[in-house]
Amino acid sequence: MRHFQLARRAGVPTATAVAIGLLVATPAHADVTVTPTSAVQGSGENLTLKVTNTGTQPVGTIILRLPADTPIAEVFPLSVDDWAPKIEPRILSTPLTTIHGGTPVTETAAAITWIAMPGKALAPGRSADVAVAVGPLPTVGSLRLAIETKYANGTAGPAVD
Repeated sequence: MRHFQLARRAGVPTATAVAIGLLVATPAHADVTVTPTSAVQGSGENLTLKVTNTGTQPVGTIILRLPADTPIAEVFPLSVDDWAPKIEPRILSTPLTTIHGGTPVTETAAAITWIAMPGKALAPGRSADVAVAVGPLPTVGSLRLAIETKYANGTAGPAVD
């Protein structure tokens, strides 16, 4: 398990930073880094997850699971070459305010799944960047994200360290 600490941004001394960690539960190993390294609670952010396949087969699926206990109102996958995103929705028991303060939402993302386009699976030793826009970030000391991978044949892929 690798933890990512997002530092406070300069110019926002009263805002608390959010720590983003990765939690995993599959065999073998993959490496993931998250950028940027800082985010402010209550703000929006574009997160890039760089996934390196340290397994022995091509990875065809990358799944980002968002925590149920600290939902984020707006979660949208960003366009990336060679990967098609799919959003798994979650119904909220308590509506959340959106990043722009519009009508509160009653549904958000439980997970984002990126599926490699035909012939574009992530080869062993190679890396891919997938990105997601999130916000407003919850007012918590840390936010744990779970990343899973699946090989192109559908079996469990490398665990994320």
